[in-house]
Amino acid sequence: MGKSALLKDIESEYIKKETFDYAVGDTISLSVVIVESVSNKGSGNAKIAKTSKGPEKAKQRIQVFTGTVIAMQGSGASETVTLHRVAYGLGMERLFLINSPQVVKVEVVRKGRVRRAKLNYLKGKTGKQAKVQEKITTKKKKPVVAAVSPKNTAKEESTETKDSGNS
Repeated sequence: MGKSALLKDIESEYIKKETFDYAVGDTISLSVVIVESVSNKGSGNAKIAKTSKGPEKAKQRIQVFTGTVIAMQGSGASETVTLHRVAYGLGMERLFLINSPQVVKVEVVRKGRVRRAKLNYLKGKTGKQAKVQEKITTKKKKPVVAAVSPKNTAKEESTETKDSGNS
């Protein structure tokens, strides 16, 4: 067993089983678990504890970050996605490890139509310039086949046999 095969075997334990269908330019919502440990020490104010010593309460909450995918890097357990959004006039970027246990849910809000692998040009843009054109997808309709009931076919066959016998 080579080194790369051993690494792939170990890495396969940490890769999530479900696959997410998104690409660069899509707007996605990532639900991330945020852990805040609050210390009981102090003057009654809630403080973020830096160490895990002593009786402390760990608060967990799920934060939803919605943004445009501007870059995707890596593969396997180290696959990352960079999301960009403008909130209150400020551009924000966050880098997420997709296979991290903190990422709970990935939901595609809308598909975008882009022709680049990295959308770094969106960083300085605001308003309409920062928008990505939406990809409009149409579902292919199945061809309509007329349903033939078995009773009608039996009558047609019997009339055909009578006609052929009379000739």
